[in-house]
Amino acid sequence: MLAPFGRSLAQSQLRTAAFLTGNIARRHPGAFAVTLTQGDRFYAAGPSMQQRVVYNDFGVLNAFVPVTQTPKPSLFSKVGLKYRLKQVTCFARTSMSMASLKWKMGRKFQVEQFKKETAALYEVMNEAFASGDRSLLQHLCSPVLVAKLKADIKRRKVTLKWKSHGEVESPRIVSVTNANLSENDSVTQVVMRLHTKQSMAVYNDKGVCISNNEKNPVDVIENIVFQTQFGKVDYWIIYGKLEETSPEVFK
Repeated sequence: MLAPFGRSLAQSQLRTAAFLTGNIARRHPGAFAVTLTQGDRFYAAGPSMQQRVVYNDFGVLNAFVPVTQTPKPSLFSKVGLKYRLKQVTCFARTSMSMASLKWKMGRKFQVEQFKKETAALYEVMNEAFASGDRSLLQHLCSPVLVAKLKADIKRRKVTLKWKSHGEVESPRIVSVTNANLSENDSVTQVVMRLHTKQSMAVYNDKGVCISNNEKNPVDVIENIVFQTQFGKVDYWIIYGKLEETSPEVFK
């Protein structure tokens, strides 16, 4: 969607939740975020980038995201049957992986708190991308996602200001997938469905606003993949995002 990084002052319209200074800060060493004044956030200095644990790239462990639109294919059709079987398999795998996650993290893992924290990380990532904060993105996201976002920022000829207008629906866990790498090392990915209202202001190279939908924010639904690697780190990063899986792929 936060490891040690250098001292910086970020101007932000992001409404920082109070738990960012608590749980997220503890899970992401050096990324202790404190609200200074309205819209300003300060990030404390931490160890150098070289001291950060390097994530291995495992790819997306489970790319299946059930469609939310209706009508869905009939259960009595070949496509519909395959689709429902995939849903059942995904549900079973999520149940087992969730049990494993709770066992590994114990009381540290609270579902409702996790939803709030991942939603907050998603907001911070969007704000960092809009402001072009490459350093912050490097601590929030996987190397693969960082490379893509940096390339997008480099190609950009305008200045962006992103703003969250709150949730339309509560964040929802789509799937949980765990893969054991060794006796004491495993990777877990959680796909979260985030439905929010967002706006974006666009400024040209002269600082003139050429587009701003703040008064008419749009609904945005994204399925975001969050990842952690037990045995190496105790915090989560944003690995990437997924589109809903079309029944057409089961034809």
